Amino acid sequence: MYIDKYWGNFIGGSDDSLNLVAFLVDQKKEEIPLSEIFAKIGLDKQDWDFHQTVEYLEFKHSDGVEMDFHFAIDVVTDLAAILLECSVSGSVNLQDLDEYNTPARRIRITATPEEHDAMNKALADFAQNPLEYDLSEMMDDEEIQEMARDVEALRKELYEAAGRNRDYHVQAEDVKSLLPDWKGADGCIATNRITVEGYKVGYCYREKPDGDWDSGWRFTAGDESEEYMDDPNNAGIYKLNTICNDDPDIIPLLRTPAPCAFERDENGVFQQIKDWKPDEDEEDPDMDILQQCQKWHEESKHQKIVDALEAIPAEERTPEMDMELARAYNNLGNPRSQEGRKLLRKALELMQPHEEELGDTYSWNFRMGYSYFYLDQEGRALRCFEKALELHPGDDPKLNTQQDIEELIDSCKKGISLPQFSECFRERTDDWWETFAEMESELRQMMDDDKDHTHGAELVAQMQETLNLVFDEISFEMGFNGEKHELILTPEGNKVKLFELIYFLKHAPKEVLEHWNILVGRQTLQNIGLRTEDGWNISGDDVQIWLEEQGENSFAISAYCEKLLPMLREAEGRVWWMLTTLTDQVLGEISHMRYIDSFDVLEEPKAEPSMLMSQLPDALKERGLELSTDPEAYLERYLGYEMKPNEDPDADWRMDVMVGSTCCAPLINGYLNADNDFMDALHADGAVAGFFCYPLDALREEEGTEKIFDFRDKLEEVFTTGDGPEVLTLIGGATGLFCGYVDFIAWDIRTVLQMAKKFFEDSEIPWASFHTFRREAGTVNLKTPSEEEPDDEDQVPELDETLKGMDYIPYTPQNEEEFFHQLEQWNDEDEYTRCIQALNAIPEDWRNYRIAYAMARALENYAIIGDHDEGTPNYKGDKALRRAIEVLESVREEGQDKAQWNMRMAYAYQYLYGQEEKAIPYAQRWAELDPEDEDAPIVIQECQKEIAKRAEAEAEDESDHTGVFTGFVLLSKAEWDKEQFIRDMKERF
Repeated sequence: MYIDKYWGNFIGGSDDSLNLVAFLVDQKKEEIPLSEIFAKIGLDKQDWDFHQTVEYLEFKHSDGVEMDFHFAIDVVTDLAAILLECSVSGSVNLQDLDEYNTPARRIRITATPEEHDAMNKALADFAQNPLEYDLSEMMDDEEIQEMARDVEALRKELYEAAGRNRDYHVQAEDVKSLLPDWKGADGCIATNRITVEGYKVGYCYREKPDGDWDSGWRFTAGDESEEYMDDPNNAGIYKLNTICNDDPDIIPLLRTPAPCAFERDENGVFQQIKDWKPDEDEEDPDMDILQQCQKWHEESKHQKIVDALEAIPAEERTPEMDMELARAYNNLGNPRSQEGRKLLRKALELMQPHEEELGDTYSWNFRMGYSYFYLDQEGRALRCFEKALELHPGDDPKLNTQQDIEELIDSCKKGISLPQFSECFRERTDDWWETFAEMESELRQMMDDDKDHTHGAELVAQMQETLNLVFDEISFEMGFNGEKHELILTPEGNKVKLFELIYFLKHAPKEVLEHWNILVGRQTLQNIGLRTEDGWNISGDDVQIWLEEQGENSFAISAYCEKLLPMLREAEGRVWWMLTTLTDQVLGEISHMRYIDSFDVLEEPKAEPSMLMSQLPDALKERGLELSTDPEAYLERYLGYEMKPNEDPDADWRMDVMVGSTCCAPLINGYLNADNDFMDALHADGAVAGFFCYPLDALREEEGTEKIFDFRDKLEEVFTTGDGPEVLTLIGGATGLFCGYVDFIAWDIRTVLQMAKKFFEDSEIPWASFHTFRREAGTVNLKTPSEEEPDDEDQVPELDETLKGMDYIPYTPQNEEEFFHQLEQWNDEDEYTRCIQALNAIPEDWRNYRIAYAMARALENYAIIGDHDEGTPNYKGDKALRRAIEVLESVREEGQDKAQWNMRMAYAYQYLYGQEEKAIPYAQRWAELDPEDEDAPIVIQECQKEIAKRAEAEAEDESDHTGVFTGFVLLSKAEWDKEQFIRDMKERF
């Protein structure tokens, strides 16, 4: 194997490498595109940026075992090595990559020119900057630098050797002169199937030459796939004489003028293809535009679809045309580039208006899900994919399979349980302000030059496009106040959005703030009017309102505007927007959010006395309310709440809550009512709302509730000091019957979980978890309890007892076969304890290899399966496994060269916690002694997987429970009084 010099150490020597080989074996193919590998294990979501492994990388083996990949760059360097082997040798023997576990089988990986270019850049970046990759955390500096040198050498061989390293079928020294009389250009192109693998030419053609060097001849074996032909590493430029040495049968064909083509018939004789012409990219005049788009789609000519359909005015396109255009945008959209994300958003914008007409079709749901998925919006994607799976029409080669969709659904579920982003909100924010600082002077100049306000729409569109780099959806206003330019970011009444905007605002650089007022929330402008482009114009004096007090500092507004009645009948939503926006400007958006909890638009005025909208600020001030425009002060106000706790310890998280406090009630309500709109919006921006939960039993004890709150204070201190506020904003917490909860919005979820994991691991709390504010999501373990084993090793008496109290055939040398037949019956009935006790009764001087093996089998079945398939407590199981190992060791000399003895040793160590490394050599020996037993490689793979995963404390709870929210009970809107809360809690305990 050519890549022996690389494979087996830093490249090809990791658990990821073994899993990659297992994946390739499981594909049962002779050829697989690199894009398919990326899609099936999740590398496609990295978008060729492998610095950090941003998504779950895994695949489910056909035997049901899930296999993980831990470092994206690790897998990519392995794939690069395999690509090199394929380039040099035509394919790779998988057994050469893993001789212990893998049967002999050849496979070839193909890649497109674009993929090779991206691979070249990725390898070069790693070679130059290895310490920037997550893999460096697992290696010392010397090791990672050595790996970088290996990767650079591999990269040069793969992309700079120009075929010099290929293992040609006919060596250079053996090439004979077979075309001594040839005149003119003698260059040609031939595939590696001919020049490397030694296949005869099966199909060849001559086209218009591509330059002075070119004869126009192209030679293939005739069985190459489209993917193979798209891979530039699978072909080369040669002299005609060289290819004649590979296959002299072509010599009589070479003087046939272009265009011509020949293929070899079943007798091995070349036959000319009549009327052959080179492929031409022409439209079929008999096809309509949708049929033509389908043809282009099948040929992966997505840009042609875009060009053709964008040429049709939007108002003339049918929904079906928009769907084709959206699919093309999806296929062209690179989620890791700004332009690519724009295309994915354009696809959504095209499809969303057609929901009423097409929302119950497979294609609409799948394509919507596809766009959301690659925009890192797994929550929205999940609903679309689930609907698409429900509507899937069955087997159709033109559609993704049901298994494909199920895999996407699984990926979405993982993505909403443990969100991971190509760029989190914190990173988006930092990048945006850096970019804005570079462009803002030009933007100010454009605004200053627009004296007649004719370029307002253009300026707004430019700012919209820029802000969309951070926010999936954003509302804003721009202007100049006479001194500074202004950018006003409006939450549109959304309190969750307000948290994002404040975090974003806090990161504005000083040099930007010298020229700009960056504000959150529409400001108070009592005398302003609202004017639309089509002539509508209203002010606060045009609107009558009725103010109704609903609670402490909480009001409802009913509004009536006679001027807008004609619009109300035709465009009700637009009237609502105008009146609520006018309220923002008259009152100030923050005061609107703080005090107005209900808003209604009337078709006719009420009989009771009213006031004008312009009088609203004074009316609220008269009631003693402060009309502050400070958004932070508004968010710092906490609401206390009570709930009726669910006493079922297995109920969903937070169902046990008795009391809590929050400054973001919409998230609590959304969780309890299984409404994910706020979560979807945060997720789309790279942010996550969630909570830590931990048991309270260990904190109650003698010190009562003070210890509970002291622990919570220490946890919160981690995120309110140092870099904590950079990655997370605390929004409250709660105390339940069983658990404590600390609530937050994470701007950098990866760092948040790392910080929390360290805190909990250093604490005495036995376990801790993270859960998003999505009710149906899985749980991420941050700390798991260590299972304590009883101090008294003799607490498993059944393993040492002898069988008594029942009729059975005891063992004697004379009735040995009857005894073992009886054991087999008990084994089939899952009566493993009975087997052990019957074997215990055999006198020691009668015991032999057969008895020892039977005892080991019974002990392992007891430990792993349990009597009647009911399982066995871990401490009992571990004792049984250790005893099984002792029994097997006692007959090592006789058993070590038997497959079954090695099998039993492998199983014992595999299921003994933390001993998987010891299991692998026995499983390997088992595989050598019994090559046809498929279980041995599976044990090896499972052990390797567990070794890699042991350090990870991550699990999912895919349960789907429902609960009942009893509602908020107002405790206080003043500052949270911890001491009073403790006193209240003491009464409950």
